[in-house]
Amino acid sequence: MLWEDDQTLRETRNLPILAYHKVADVPYPCDSAWVTLHVFSRQMAALHAYGYTTVSFLDIVNFKKRSMALPPRPIILTFDDGYECVYSLVRPILSKFGFKATCFICPDYIGTEYRYDNSWDVGDRGWPTSMMLWKEAAIMQAEGHSCEAHTLSHPRLDTVNPWKAYREIAGAKKEIEKRLNTAVTCFAYPFGDGVDSSFLRFLVSHSGYMSAVSYDSGMANLATSDIMALPRIKITQDHSVDLNSDHPESFFMRIIDPSFPLPRISIDHIEIYDSLGKGNRTFFAPGECLTIEVFAVNNGCAVNVWASLQIIGNAGKGDLLIFNSHPKTDVYKKPFTCGLPQEFTYIFRIPDDAAAGEYHFKLSIHDELYVLRYFHGGAEGE
Repeated sequence: MLWEDDQTLRETRNLPILAYHKVADVPYPCDSAWVTLHVFSRQMAALHAYGYTTVSFLDIVNFKKRSMALPPRPIILTFDDGYECVYSLVRPILSKFGFKATCFICPDYIGTEYRYDNSWDVGDRGWPTSMMLWKEAAIMQAEGHSCEAHTLSHPRLDTVNPWKAYREIAGAKKEIEKRLNTAVTCFAYPFGDGVDSSFLRFLVSHSGYMSAVSYDSGMANLATSDIMALPRIKITQDHSVDLNSDHPESFFMRIIDPSFPLPRISIDHIEIYDSLGKGNRTFFAPGECLTIEVFAVNNGCAVNVWASLQIIGNAGKGDLLIFNSHPKTDVYKKPFTCGLPQEFTYIFRIPDDAAAGEYHFKLSIHDELYVLRYFHGGAEGE
């Protein structure tokens, strides 16, 4: 099936190849290879909302041969080493969004009945993590995910002798193909080591691989990237779908699309009026209806947004949420342009059991698909 025919687009388009390792409810400390399930779920929701479609490395090979086309926003999701969490935690999330994974596995650590851990990884020995079983890999393969090769035992290829290097590279392909009854076409260099070695690259090609990935961080390009040394984008816990204007380089959508618009939003001031239109009051009674006008300014790119207001706190009641505009009374702005402050207006009734004290106003500004958050902040009032 051909999805697009534009020649310019075919030749110049970027291809984000995301590199993950482990996903869990709570990552282990000091290990950047972990991403929380919450962060990962939100990343996948954003990719789905913005029209990304997962493709395989074989799809890329066929695209380069001009035997097939690609969807408008192709992306490859890779998971290195073959951890069990990819089967038990990642797989259901990918299924929810119709995504497929490419798992780079090391056959020596994929058990039949006995489940290995990653004690082979010197840097991870303090936090042993379970590996996948062959039957789990087979289920993923049957569901349309790809299991590709990451050597037999994850050595640093540029430190082993030539015969061992060949056995690690060629043997992994043969073992996966035998176990899963599938063609293995892509190779991932462990630690990224050896991708610059002409000898090791010869072994990879000679072993029958049609593509390979490094661990060099960067965006692959369908026209210019070497298909036998494709760069990947390392994804960590810090790559959030919540924009931190002080660190835009960590914004997930900007990482996968360098042209993604970046607003820079802040609250200018808040005005509160009673039902008679009077402002500047310092005391409000229970049961009163108030109009709250939040003035925010955007000093970045123009974007369409939804703005949600929360009011938290009530003397003696801690952090009680007493008002939430989402989803019924959120305010939509199309577009929220750069320049003068723009007004977001909400109607709020003070609860009858309210007591005097501080209230915290929290404004959250999201993209129009409500999967990204551009701003979260607030002020206090009484």
